[in-house]
Amino acid sequence: MQGWRLKMEDAHLADTSLPGGLAIFAVFDGHGGIEIADFCARNMVNVLTSLPKFEQKYYDGALKECFMQLDELIKSPQGQQDIKNNCPGSNKFQFQHVGCTATCVLVTKDKIYCANAGDSRSVLQKGDKIVALSRDHKPELESESARIIAAGGEVRNGRVNGGLATSRAIGDHHWKT
Repeated sequence: MQGWRLKMEDAHLADTSLPGGLAIFAVFDGHGGIEIADFCARNMVNVLTSLPKFEQKYYDGALKECFMQLDELIKSPQGQQDIKNNCPGSNKFQFQHVGCTATCVLVTKDKIYCANAGDSRSVLQKGDKIVALSRDHKPELESESARIIAAGGEVRNGRVNGGLATSRAIGDHHWKT
């Protein structure tokens, strides 16, 4: 089974047919528009499964690299054309101001791997317990604030440069310059 669907500015991915019997489930929480959430839902599996780390079964590293590759692909001519083809009405200005947070789990026969960007969360119910699989990336966290400041930004009112409420996202390229 595989598929993706948009609802408002959000998209999700569920694919149980990855190589090696793996499955992936992801939610992309769009902000500023649907473009990046939609792009990630449609492209994540192809990007992830093409990575050498995925082939080597280094799934933690593959998920992290996949998020970074998706972010770079969005800026490429190929990525921009993909967005224009699949999100009618998008323009370059709008596309630069659109992003999404993401959370995903990759399920193998014996492990669950989780990756997230931003404040989208994954949890697992284990009997009577709820186990957090992800950690929010918020500007007020000491480690995130230090990263923002080292990159030349600032944290004002709990937001990156006084505007963005999450300290990591896919897209939002105008915040990353």
